[in-house]
Amino acid sequence: MVCCDLAWTIRPSLSIFFDGAIADDGSTAKMSDHESDHEIVPGLCLTSSGQISVDASLGNVLIELALEMEEPTDLPVDIEHVAAAIVLAVRSGELRRDTQISAKDPALVRLLTTHVRRVFEQFGDELGGDD
Repeated sequence: MVCCDLAWTIRPSLSIFFDGAIADDGSTAKMSDHESDHEIVPGLCLTSSGQISVDASLGNVLIELALEMEEPTDLPVDIEHVAAAIVLAVRSGELRRDTQISAKDPALVRLLTTHVRRVFEQFGDELGGDD
C-alpha cells in the first residue's frame, strides 16, 4: 500500500499486543518482523513501528463496522478498535489476509465483535493518537 488516507500511531503497549497475538488458549504467537510491515487485509497496513494505515476504500467500511458493533458490545467502538480487531483476527488465524472487509457480513461482524471486546478489556477506549 503506497498511499493511505488515514494513519495513526498506536500506543506502544498495543503495538506489543499486536506483535504477540493472543490465541484462544492464552498462548502468544510472535509475528516475524518482516510480516509486520505487510498489508494485514486489503486496505489495512500495520508497520513495525506501530503505525496503522487505512486505504480510502476501507475507511468508510471501518466506520460502518464500528457503528454495527456499538450495540452488541455496549462500548464506544471507533475505527481504531475495528482495525485492532482485524489485526488480532488475522494474527490468530481466524481471518484470512485476503479477506475483503465488509460491514454487510454478519459472520465477520460477530468475529470482530469478539476481538473488539478483547481490545477494550486490554486497553479501554483510547488506543492511540492521530499523527
